[in-house]
Amino acid sequence: ALILRGLTALFPIFVISFFIQSNKLTLERRSYLYFVLLSFLLWFLPSINVCFSSETWAGLSLLLSVGVIQRNKSSKSYFFLIGILLGLSFEFRFQIGLCIVGILLWLLIVKKTHYFNWFITISGLLVVIISCAVLDSFYYNSVVFTPYNYLKINVIDKVSSLFGTEPWYYYLRIISEAPSLLIGYMIIFSIFFLLITDYKNIILWCIFPYLIVHSIIPHKEPRFLFPLVNFIPILLVWTYESVSKYRNLKIHFILNILIVAAIIINIGGLFIIFKPAGNGNVNLANYIHKSYS
Repeated sequence: ALILRGLTALFPIFVISFFIQSNKLTLERRSYLYFVLLSFLLWFLPSINVCFSSETWAGLSLLLSVGVIQRNKSSKSYFFLIGILLGLSFEFRFQIGLCIVGILLWLLIVKKTHYFNWFITISGLLVVIISCAVLDSFYYNSVVFTPYNYLKINVIDKVSSLFGTEPWYYYLRIISEAPSLLIGYMIIFSIFFLLITDYKNIILWCIFPYLIVHSIIPHKEPRFLFPLVNFIPILLVWTYESVSKYRNLKIHFILNILIVAAIIINIGGLFIIFKPAGNGNVNLANYIHKSYS
């Protein structure tokens, strides 16, 4: 248990640090510190990243794979490693397949990766998927392909809808409200601003298929967004750099006011998540368990 907790704490630190270094050259020098601080201290990220859950580890593996892609190397082992990391993110959470499709299309259409290297990436992805299928088959003592079963039960047979359905705009509402209204609207603005000004961006190609398909699927939960949260800091900083270049005093004044307000909200959020919960007992959950077990 101690080893597992240690890995759960160290893995996010390693992945986020690697992603920060991979994006260093995409940022202006004055923005780099903001990016580092947001990556580790955007108030809801620490509480999500320390959770040992499929959503968190799928998101961290995805973040690591994008960071590796941004290193922009050309060796065969480099492309194979990308495939391995994408495969791991998929096995942690099958829905990440939507992000993987976007990344593979970006490599082919935008990056114009050579077909041979592209197929090496896919081969790395398949190695992980096939290996996990073999392990699952040993475990269940019969040939089984878990991603298909997951898709069939939850999407084709619509079993997930039995746990509740939400309208298509549910995730827009969650993104705008959950981090606080101000930070939430900043996130939404950043996504759509970059979609207009930088539509070839790999992160947009990664997250948009995921968001669109999940908006169509009736059953929705906030935790389904967790694999994408660590992309938020870089999107915010890229948007800040672009907007701050406009030579308009009113825009700069409003931008500065919003940033100061967001910092105050973020400090409050950090205080809440790091503040001990009384004597350590989760009293509300304990009461529900005892009264309505």
